[in-house]
Amino acid sequence: MDIDDYGITSALEISNARLERVPEPTTILGLLTVLGCGATIGAVKKKMST
Repeated sequence: MDIDDYGITSALEISNARLERVPEPTTILGLLTVLGCGATIGAVKKKMST
């Protein structure tokens, strides 16, 4: 790939590119951790109240 060399036919040109945001693995891991902790705390509170 030639960088800043658009006069030559070997230059890479990207047209009609579709960019999508992809969540980072740490975001997904954090979400699962929060949901897991919430479910655990809810189960413990329910068990203690009965």
